[in-house]
Amino acid sequence: MIVLFPLINFYINPQLPSDIKNKIQTLSKENMDDLDFIKSVYDDLHQRFNSESRCWKNYYWKNYLIFGETIFKLEGECLPCHIQNNLFRSYLVESGRFSSSQLITRTTICIEVPMFHTYTEVHLDNGTIVNVDIWGSHWNVPFGKTIHDTEVCEKD
Repeated sequence: MIVLFPLINFYINPQLPSDIKNKIQTLSKENMDDLDFIKSVYDDLHQRFNSESRCWKNYYWKNYLIFGETIFKLEGECLPCHIQNNLFRSYLVESGRFSSSQLITRTTICIEVPMFHTYTEVHLDNGTIVNVDIWGSHWNVPFGKTIHDTEVCEKD
C-alpha cells in the first residue's frame, strides 16, 4: 500500500486553500486567452516551489501530500513532480476555464535517472494541445515542452 499510494497520488488533485482560490479567481477574470492563463499559472507555481533533484526520494514523505493547506506551507521547498502537477491541475479546474476532461496527466519513465515523471497535457477548445511540465521549469525546460524534449531525461 505504501508503494502504491504515490502512484495513485499521481492523479489526486488537492483542495486549494482559500487565499489561493481567490488569487486564481482574480487571475481568471483578467482579460487573457487560455494559453496566457496557463502560462501565468505555470509561472506562479514555478515561483512557489522548486524541483530539487531526487526530491521524491530524499523527502519521500512529500510523495504523500494530498491537502492543499499542507502543501502551501512548504512554499520555497521542493515538491515531487506529481504534486506540482496535481497543483497545476487544481489551479486550472478552480479557474472555471477548464474541465478535468481537458487535463490529461501523462506519466512517463526516465530510464537514466531513474524515475517516474508526470506532466499535464492541456487540450484547448480550439484543438491545440499544450504540454505543461511544472517540475521541468526548474530544469530550464521551456513552457510547452517536457523533460523528454530536453536533456533532462534522455529518451530510451
